[in-house]
Amino acid sequence: MNTEKAYKDHLQGKNHGRKLLAPDRDLLETVFTEVDITEVKTKSRPRKYQEELFRKAMRKDAICFLPTGTGKTLIGCMVMSTMLEQNPTRQVVFLVERGLLVLQQFQYIKKELGATLFTRFGLQDLYTTERRKLLIAGLCSGSQSSRGVPLWKHDVIVVTAAYYENLLQKKLLRWKDTCLVVFDEVHHCVKSHPYNRLSHFEHKECPTEDQPKLLGLTASPAGKSTVEQTVKMLEELTINVGGVSIEIVEENEKHSDAEELKLVNKNDRELRQLADEKLDGKMLNYLKLTIGLSEPCVGASPQEKVLATNLIKHSHYICVTLDILLQFGMEAAVEELKELMGLDKGTSFEFARKLELPCSIITEMVSRIICQENQQDQIDDGKFTKLVDLLINPETINLLKDDKSLILILVKERGSAFKMNELLQDKITSVCKGGVSALVGHGTTSGKEPGMKVTHQKVILDNIRQHKYNIVVATSVAEEGIDIPECELVITLNPPSNVTALVQMRGRARKNQSKFIVVCNNTKEREDMVDLLKREQNMMEAVKQLSQS
Repeated sequence: MNTEKAYKDHLQGKNHGRKLLAPDRDLLETVFTEVDITEVKTKSRPRKYQEELFRKAMRKDAICFLPTGTGKTLIGCMVMSTMLEQNPTRQVVFLVERGLLVLQQFQYIKKELGATLFTRFGLQDLYTTERRKLLIAGLCSGSQSSRGVPLWKHDVIVVTAAYYENLLQKKLLRWKDTCLVVFDEVHHCVKSHPYNRLSHFEHKECPTEDQPKLLGLTASPAGKSTVEQTVKMLEELTINVGGVSIEIVEENEKHSDAEELKLVNKNDRELRQLADEKLDGKMLNYLKLTIGLSEPCVGASPQEKVLATNLIKHSHYICVTLDILLQFGMEAAVEELKELMGLDKGTSFEFARKLELPCSIITEMVSRIICQENQQDQIDDGKFTKLVDLLINPETINLLKDDKSLILILVKERGSAFKMNELLQDKITSVCKGGVSALVGHGTTSGKEPGMKVTHQKVILDNIRQHKYNIVVATSVAEEGIDIPECELVITLNPPSNVTALVQMRGRARKNQSKFIVVCNNTKEREDMVDLLKREQNMMEAVKQLSQS
């Protein structure tokens, strides 16, 4: 800044305003008292069970347990509305797990509370109050919406937990200035998760008179092999969050539309059985992670670095192909391998042979399959064949002809989502009135598979809500928290690994008469699914026990 004018312009600018340190203020003690439901200022009118949970949440710090799709966030907004009115000098923080959820919850909270007048601190004189609309900010490391106003002057901040930690460390915000902290998907408050760190290092260290009220929201808090173990797990969660209680509605099953669950066995052939026996998912994941972290030695010569780089790429391509094989079968894997090896001759099988790598079996197999491509119409295509069978049965065809219906297909890997999307474009679009699209996370995997930018995810989600697609192929980004319209059919090609994943996946199929289909690769996966269903029942029983204690 070479001139006085430039300095003054900087002081008036949005970037400077946003980064102003929060002053250390003496605020009135946080209060929360029950109010009549008519005093709640949300735009949407709550249902009876939401009113019940709101009243319970206002009595003490609590975790509210409700099935996916039954309106947990509205309960959060009801509590936020009341706390903001009762504590005019303090702000509310709404914590989420991921950046895309910041955008979603920011928009939802703004819709519910943004147009209403509240009694809040004066923006010019912090020690007075005035009637005004709320200042609501949405913050994550890749996206910010604070309009240049200092963060501590906002009434509501929607932020990822990890980014909030960073803001607290820089003293741009102070935990003791809040009257309410909402933990969305609170079941993540374990071990070293940012939720748990915030609860342990910020809340428990905060003076009692400045401690904010705590509210957790979840559809799937736990699930163990016995009810007793599940109760213990839930007790640990309540302690982690800050000694809160678990609250449920008395008959919450009435407020969740019934869905049908089906377990479908996939047709295995000898080659696929061999692959499953020799290379399970965990081993492949470890291998991909190791390769993704590999790089040439710092002291290597330029020639050695090129050799090492090509070897890493070659190994990565093999892992990608194996993943495609396990998910979609031989035909898709061979096509993927041909494409990958064609990208760079320096990483081909000829390169592998020169290094004396044991690649003769796989090259012979690929050559044989390529020769057979024109001799047979059907090659083992594993899960993709089963998926197409499910999609072209008469009942599903009727869904595809309805431009308002939505089918969600869940896969593990981003590359698998893109590949599945491509395959379905060829096979299904002729009978599909809407389109087909993919939705994946925004980070970068260990295999360096690019994700989607948050802005791109938002465009896809907006298109889904506008019924531009009949079929969406997605990774776990669509399982938890993201606001996707009700689906008539949800198919997962990989059985869920825990109760939380089961609840989140199945929660997408929440329309009346909807179906949730799990494609099982083998008998073990089917047995594991039966065990998960038992654990889910244990969770329901344990939650009921704790809520009544």
